[in-house]
Amino acid sequence: MLSGQTQLPPALGTNNSADDNICIVTNTTTLIDELSELLAHKRQFEVIIVDSQKSGFLFSTEIFFETSNLAKQLLEVEGSLIFLTSSRAMSIKKDSLIGNLSLNTFASYSELFDHSPTLTKHVLSTSGKADILPEHTDLTQQVLFSSVPVLKEAGIKAKGARQQTNRAGLVLSIIDNFTPISAICLRLIENDISIEYSAS
Repeated sequence: MLSGQTQLPPALGTNNSADDNICIVTNTTTLIDELSELLAHKRQFEVIIVDSQKSGFLFSTEIFFETSNLAKQLLEVEGSLIFLTSSRAMSIKKDSLIGNLSLNTFASYSELFDHSPTLTKHVLSTSGKADILPEHTDLTQQVLFSSVPVLKEAGIKAKGARQQTNRAGLVLSIIDNFTPISAICLRLIENDISIEYSAS
């Protein structure tokens, strides 16, 4: 039986919603046991978040090795097992059916969201920062937050001239033609700039 630290999606194996493919576990001394128990459900996950806010990245190479081996079986192709601290992240990604893995490190949540905007809601919820971005069940809002703004010629000139020192100037300085709106919003909030959301 899974400990109270593990959050399995509801109706395991019967619901095909996006949230049904996410699992959250806590990085404790029983991490390997909890991940091993997930194998008994004979299903794979798109994302497994290992909440490491209390423990940090302090674990032995043996634990990391065992976790990587379990990730080969627990993750879908292109799925990730993410160790998440209060400000940084490290992911093990399953790159192929035969279980080839890649390791990615992220010095901030912004880097993680640049890498995978779809993780924003789950990571912020796990880290206790869910109030940073609103709950989006509307597909148009999800598409909007994964969109990447691109500056046209006038925007590039305004950014280069740095004539604006207000909020608009800060927003222009963050737009780099490859960062999604979800990560831009997070960076603005980290700089204490309030954001107003509109469903229209």
